[in-house]
Amino acid sequence: MSVLSYEPLTPTSFLQRSAAVFGPRLAVVDGDLGLTYAELWQRVQRLAGGLAEAGVRPGDKVAVLATNGHLLLESTFGVPAAGAVMVPLNIRLSAAELAYILGHAEVSVLLHDDELAGLAKAAAEQSAATPRLVSGTAYESMIETARELFVPVTDELSPLSINYTSGTTGRPKGVVYHHRGAYLQALAMALHTRLEAASSYLWTLPMFHCHGWCFPWAVTLAGARHVCLPKVDPGEAWRLVRAHRVTHLCGAPTVLTSLLAHPDAPRPGARPAPAGLRGRRAAEPRPAAPRAQGRHRRRPPVRADRDVRARRDLPAAARVARAGRRRIRRARRPPGRRQRDRPATARRGR
Repeated sequence: MSVLSYEPLTPTSFLQRSAAVFGPRLAVVDGDLGLTYAELWQRVQRLAGGLAEAGVRPGDKVAVLATNGHLLLESTFGVPAAGAVMVPLNIRLSAAELAYILGHAEVSVLLHDDELAGLAKAAAEQSAATPRLVSGTAYESMIETARELFVPVTDELSPLSINYTSGTTGRPKGVVYHHRGAYLQALAMALHTRLEAASSYLWTLPMFHCHGWCFPWAVTLAGARHVCLPKVDPGEAWRLVRAHRVTHLCGAPTVLTSLLAHPDAPRPGARPAPAGLRGRRAAEPRPAAPRAQGRHRRRPPVRADRDVRARRDLPAAARVARAGRRRIRRARRPPGRRQRDRPATARRGR
């Protein structure tokens, strides 16, 4: 056969598929705004068209300075849909640090939330790149009037996004995600955390941090729901957990600890919470906490436990606390067989 079928891997294809398969399903909840997968796909294509009309060409860099919300989530798909490279920015950095990133990445357009307009302007003025600023209000106007556009990916190893460190040991350093790598990592996240179409993911993890550990694409791949949380507020987080039947969230150990310490957290002996918080065991007297993945710096976000059954038997609060303390342990020798797994004759001979 002289010609083989080949499709470059890109995580933007996850949204294209989910729009076709789960079109009417609620995809995004951001405050009072709710978007179905069909609406999200349409807005993403219009964002791509708007960027093209603004002069963005394939290979150009588009930075985004925003909290966890629909603007940042749509940009995760819309910037690559225009053939451009996304640069998510840490909103906690100073204007000088952001200016360095804008110049280093040679950013041409900076999308930002209205409430971060001052920081975006200061960073742009100090940067050698002099990017064009697009506020949240201008962003919505662009979405309304732009034509739909989708630039197919021809090289799966081409850059998808550039993610910068916080610069704790010097200047911020950029890490490039390519389309193939992000595609495969999103599949891994969906598999490890058991995301499915009925799942609901709470954005306690910043989307700008390591591109949200690839969960913007993983949640979309599963056809699950994105529940946006602009900042970590334990009270608001628990309200959203109950209102939208949240099943998954990610966060550092300090974030998980703050959730567990809040008065709204499930307590032993308390009345059951709404049914959406119940885990796979429907008969439990208290709700199973959302599936949480703790991550410490330089450590992977997900660990595959060797003894899954033991973890499942723990109380809900203990499971979440343990998730926040996960560490990769080096096994020096294979674990021995448990007593109950040994032959009956061997047990009687002891």
